[in-house]
Parts: sequence; C-alpha cells; structure tokens
Amino acid sequence: MKPYQELTRLGRLRRLRQLARAALDAYGLNRAHFTLLRHAGNTLFRVWAADPTPATAANDVYEEG
Repeated sequence: MKPYQELTRLGRLRRLRQLARAALDAYGLNRAHFTLLRHAGNTLFRVWAADPTPATAANDVYEEG
C-alpha cells in the first residue's frame, strides 16, 4: 500500500472513504450511508443513519434527546 503522502487527490479521497467506512463500522453504524462534503485541509463527510443506537454511557456517540 502506498503511503498517503504519495497518493493523488483521488487516491487520498478513496483512502479516506475506506477509513470513514471502518470508523462507522466500529461504532456499529455499518448500515449508515455517507457522502463527501469537503476535502480541503480537513475532510468532512455527511452521515445518514436510519436508526442509531441510543447512548448507554456518557462517553458514547449518541445521546437520547
């Protein structure tokens, strides 16, 4: 696998999409959809999750409102 710094812009975006998918899967959001919003300095994805799991502890990602 090529180092991130050696990738083209498109290659970096592909790598970041893989990372985003792995992060969503790690948080139990494997059915969530996401799309790239911006890639300039930072990379921002919008995520849609139909039924996220409510928080069970203070440090969880979701909290019940």
